[in-house]
Amino acid sequence: MSNQEHERFAQWDAAFVLGALTPADRHDYEHHLEQCSICRDAVGELVPLPGLLARITQPPSQKPEQPAPADLMEGLLLKQAQHRTRRRALLGRIAVAAAVLALVIGIPATLLVRTPDANVSVALAPAANTYTTMSVDIDLEPASWGTRLAIECAYPPNSGYSYQSPWYGLLVTDNTGTTTQVSTWQAVSDDVVNLESATAVDLEDIASLSVVTSTGDTVLTAPVELN
Repeated sequence: MSNQEHERFAQWDAAFVLGALTPADRHDYEHHLEQCSICRDAVGELVPLPGLLARITQPPSQKPEQPAPADLMEGLLLKQAQHRTRRRALLGRIAVAAAVLALVIGIPATLLVRTPDANVSVALAPAANTYTTMSVDIDLEPASWGTRLAIECAYPPNSGYSYQSPWYGLLVTDNTGTTTQVSTWQAVSDDVVNLESATAVDLEDIASLSVVTSTGDTVLTAPVELN
């Protein structure tokens, strides 16, 4: 169906509903309706119009078969046209809102949520205003129940550490600021200590790791940044 054909019938909807078309024009318009959804919708919106006209109380002196005044019919048609315009404007706004919602929903989850692709390695650095010769590297592995932690602590020769040294602890801080101690150990001079630990906190929810002394002083710390 061409635009030119649609334009020919675009204003025939009210006349069709009110029965004002000639038999030939009505036949042509009915054939057009079979192919044009726009005109079918327009006719559907005007279907109540004859019922509205039938409810008009006529003066006693007026014959029943006398048609409604032209200005009244024009007013009803205008009212119906205004309703159609408001309805189409509302549908347009709904379509825009739906498109925006679809766009938001369509954003990949990886852009909205921190999700680990694989294991994460973290090298802790000395805390502010703190000196230590100990180095700590931690590998974090996501699990269905939380996160596995493989801890490697290295101590240089003649560093003064011994089995009698104060113990150290590893703290896990999640995104809400909650801190949990997940492991403790003693330092050993000229040695590497390997520890296995775990936490119920999911890897994507871990914000930082810290090593503290037995007195609670932080000596090493680092944020956890996902790959």
